[in-house]
Amino acid sequence: MDNKKFPTKAWYAAGWSHEINNELPLKRKILGSQIIFFRDLENKVVALDAMCPHRGADLGIGKVVNGNIQCPFHGWEFNGAGKCAAIPSQCPSKNIPNNAKVNSYHVVESQGIIWIWGEKTAPSDPNPPHYYFLEEDYGRGMRRVRDIPIFANAPFLSVVENAIDNTHPPFIHPGTLAGEPPRVADQVIRYDDDMRGYWGQLDPSDPIHDDVKGTEGMLGLSRRLLGVTRLDREKCYFRFDLGGVVYFYDRFVSGHEQVALFMVTPADDTQSWFFGEHVRSFAKNALVDYIIKKWVRQLNGEDVEHVELMLSSQQTYGIDKPVSVIADRPALAFRRVFFRNIPDEDELQAQGAADAKSVAKHDVEHEVIADSSSS
Repeated sequence: MDNKKFPTKAWYAAGWSHEINNELPLKRKILGSQIIFFRDLENKVVALDAMCPHRGADLGIGKVVNGNIQCPFHGWEFNGAGKCAAIPSQCPSKNIPNNAKVNSYHVVESQGIIWIWGEKTAPSDPNPPHYYFLEEDYGRGMRRVRDIPIFANAPFLSVVENAIDNTHPPFIHPGTLAGEPPRVADQVIRYDDDMRGYWGQLDPSDPIHDDVKGTEGMLGLSRRLLGVTRLDREKCYFRFDLGGVVYFYDRFVSGHEQVALFMVTPADDTQSWFFGEHVRSFAKNALVDYIIKKWVRQLNGEDVEHVELMLSSQQTYGIDKPVSVIADRPALAFRRVFFRNIPDEDELQAQGAADAKSVAKHDVEHEVIADSSSS
């Protein structure tokens, strides 16, 4: 952890609640560190470094005993704070060494998601992202369909940019999303005051967005069967939050709602974890759950497959001086937020400043294009 190539003062998704139990640990590489997760005697999720300080054994293949993680090599036990609680070979008259401990991490379980703080120090923000549409009492309950965690052999920036990009579906998802290649005349971006996230929307006043899209492929078939085909564009939006949360909120003219939620977490400099979930207010039954789960699995699989195929060879921050157009404003906004929150290191801050200038220049070019198109 404390990987200075990423915003460290942020909460990152580490997994789903149902993945963590009180019998066997879950091991996951996050921000360059191998970390184990398990539940203690109070059912609280804890996170520790995965290497035993005794002889370096992998605690990830150990087991949970009395709320502690037990090393598979010599049976040493470590509690939720990382302190060694038992050494089977140690005589009762001997004290456990003070340095017999492993690093522990700050984790919070909320709304079925396990969040981990990006630094070893106490969180400056005690609360991870919290979303109204995941509340059980919102709209008499939204139906949630989660995909399995996906390990992507591609850097964090590339995976997030793919998640927030709304122009690649006809080319990457011809069967699942289909539709004609979208034309993007304008997009509205509003940054949070603290520059840790932003809200975005395709300009609903532009007639280019009046056409109903997404009525082909698996998604289109499902929409037609369920009677939710036409979107209320003025109420649709997308959002990004640090560490790596992207979601698209759709509201239909029928009043029904759906949310596509994506959470991306760096495994290391060039690999990532991808968590996806679909939330809806309509057709709340097991059959539709099954259909959507199949659709979400295929959609997310296509995304990761193509990102790995096309972008896995890129470095942590992608290519130098990428060429951008109006449709890339969400990705540029993400980069602006990302680099603004990188730890204060000269080289990285310089890149962040350069990227901010790129966004500003792009906005100026956009205004010129808008003026010329209206004349």
